[in-house]
Formats: sequence, C-alpha cells, structure tokens
Amino acid sequence: MTPAAVPHFVPIHGVRHFAWRCRDSEEDSEETRRFHEDLPGLPLVHRMEGGHVPGTGEYGPGMHLFFQMRGGSHIALFGLGDGAAALPSPNTPAWVNRIALRVDSALAELRAAKARWVEQRTADAMAAWMRAL
Repeated sequence: MTPAAVPHFVPIHGVRHFAWRCRDSEEDSEETRRFHEDLPGLPLVHRMEGGHVPGTGEYGPGMHLFFQMRGGSHIALFGLGDGAAALPSPNTPAWVNRIALRVDSALAELRAAKARWVEQRTADAMAAWMRAL
C-alpha cells in the first residue's frame, strides 16, 4: 500500500532513537561509551543521570546514554539503576530482538575496528592486573 492510499498517513521521516536497556554501573557506563564510540564511531551526544525522562515525564533511575548516527537518529541505552542487564524474553526467540543498521563500511573495515577494540580492551585488562599486583 502506498502512502497516498493510507487515509491517515503520518509522514514519518525516520527513527528519533532506538532504546535498549543496558547495565548502568560506572564501569559498565564507561565500557558502553567506549564500545559505541571506539568501534562504530558513534559520538556520545547526551548523558542523563536519573531524573524525569523528557519524552514521557516518568522518573527514570540510572543513566541514559545517547549515541548519534548519521542523519540525526540515535541509539539510546538506558540503565535502570539496578545494575542488571536486559534479560531475554522466555516466549521470544533470541533472533527476534535486535537492531539492524545500514552502514557504508566494508565488512573488513568493521572487523579491523573490532580487532582494535578487543586489543585495547585486552591491554586495559592487563594494565589493571599489573596495577593490582
């Protein structure tokens, strides 16, 4: 069906943000920031620590991170203040809940970025281990 054929078509221009639950300790928040900025290069453009959610007015505990994609849409990661990660739904196959993004980068470039990220994480873990000795 074309937009003209829908009687009350709302002209949606794109996604404002896609929200996903994440863990929210300081360590988790930094890991989330590093992953999204360092691997795909998404800049962190907004961070909220608790307070009322602008879109709903409801109180949202924990932290909220917004990473911007080209075109102005965002990936929003919300911690709920309990340090827990999102759990899979028992009545939904794992392959259902996901986000698929269109990218310009070649697969080799993304694999190289992932390898650099893993290498840096390994180096950071080794440095922390050495400091603990």
